[in-house]
Amino acid sequence: MKKGFTLIEIAVVVLVIAILAAIALPQYRKSLERSRAAEAFDILTEIRNKQESRDLLGTGTAKGYTVKFSDLGEVIAGKTSTTNTLDTKLFSYVLSDNPYPQAYAKRKDLDYSIVQTKGYQDSALCCIGKDCDMVDNVLKGCEKTACPTTCAAGYKRTGYFFSEDGPCCEAKTSCPTTCPTGQKRSSVQYTEDGACCVAKTSCPTTCPTGQQRTSVQYSEDGACCVSKTSCPATCPTGQKRTSAQYYEDGACCVSKTACPTTCPTGQQRTSVQYYEDGACCVTKTACPATCPTGQKRTSAQYYEDGACCTAKTACPATCPTGQERTSVQYSEDGACCQTKTCGSGQTLVGGVCKTACPATCPTGQERTSAQYSEDGACCKAKTCPTGQTLVGGVCKTACPATCPTGQERTSAQYSEDGACCKAKTCPTGQTLVGGVCKTSCPITCPIGQQRTTVQYTEDGACCKSKPCPLVPQSIIDDCNNASYAVWNESECGCRCCNKQHGNPYLEPSTGIVRCLPTGVAAYLCAV
Repeated sequence: MKKGFTLIEIAVVVLVIAILAAIALPQYRKSLERSRAAEAFDILTEIRNKQESRDLLGTGTAKGYTVKFSDLGEVIAGKTSTTNTLDTKLFSYVLSDNPYPQAYAKRKDLDYSIVQTKGYQDSALCCIGKDCDMVDNVLKGCEKTACPTTCAAGYKRTGYFFSEDGPCCEAKTSCPTTCPTGQKRSSVQYTEDGACCVAKTSCPTTCPTGQQRTSVQYSEDGACCVSKTSCPATCPTGQKRTSAQYYEDGACCVSKTACPTTCPTGQQRTSVQYYEDGACCVTKTACPATCPTGQKRTSAQYYEDGACCTAKTACPATCPTGQERTSVQYSEDGACCQTKTCGSGQTLVGGVCKTACPATCPTGQERTSAQYSEDGACCKAKTCPTGQTLVGGVCKTACPATCPTGQERTSAQYSEDGACCKAKTCPTGQTLVGGVCKTSCPITCPIGQQRTTVQYTEDGACCKSKPCPLVPQSIIDDCNNASYAVWNESECGCRCCNKQHGNPYLEPSTGIVRCLPTGVAAYLCAV
């Protein structure tokens, strides 16, 4: 049977280890911290040496103690600062001139600082702070009494680190009992503890819906907004509600604007008495802002004043010499022609882009007198390519039998002799539209008719019958019930049934409309 450790034995071993650790660990931490504090000793010594050298050997603005690390050059390798503070991983180094020129190092993770006892005039260093027991035995010359880190209520710390150098604490400055206009007292008693006065909360420039501003400027002085008085839902006869919801925002009701007794030209009065109740006048039918394709707006504002649109001027099929057609179809839409531009290797000659003939010709050919390939063959060939015919020693291309839409054949037999096709010309009074000569519809129509949307006579009827104006039904019934007469809707009037009866006329003596055929007694037509 194997023998092991008892629970008591294990507990004793753990206790011994814990005791040894409790004794050794603080000593280890102190030893480690003392080695870390050595960094501060070296850097503070370096700062003191540089400050003394600057004070003794410097000239001009570079003489005397400074509170900027940038004036001392490189104090710590690889680190620079333009302020009075320079940080490393363990310490923050500070240059101060309060109450006298000095430098000190503040430990970042512990509560202690290493300071110079007499500034730059003495090399002695001291430690202040509750964690100084970790580094005290490596410092020399600490005979002064360190100032407390905190002061009694109503007092603040001065710049002195030791009580022998000056007062450690001084009285704080009490806050005033009153504050400037627009501010109020805070709970702070001393100026060093924070702001004695804080700004009051200004009243908003606007209030919530249904409220109005008071004369109060700050919310601490009273109510900034009070409720408004609501406007009534309805107004007296002849008045209308405004947009104001409350009496304080302006008049709740204002007088309506009476309609004028007459209307402008092209308008007529309605039964409305006030502008606010509807339209006082009704206008003519306004012309549209835009016109159909191929038309442009006239100066007419209403359909009743004439044609609202007229046909645009079609661009010519061809352009002057030296110019070429653009994509514009009508002259009103932009330039129909633009200056012709030649491609690479071509020259504009007499308005035509031409390619200069080569100096030499291929084997089996010879140069002609032509300077440009567009003027004829540059070289004479014994045989012509497929599709060409040798005519007078020149290979020519026969003109096609038909031409594109909108063009017609010329007398030229070959394309080299001139244009095979030319733009189709229309007779006087017609316009070429899509390759077809068309006659534009008239601007106005005969009496009793009105214009349709058709632009050309070939596309349909240009005019259509106007609808009759509103005629009382009693007149139409009288006409239809009379002898030999009937109401003609297309002519907007009473007409005799039989053409031999002629047109109805009013008999002056009786006031009766009659149909009177030649040589026959009059017939009653309509009243």
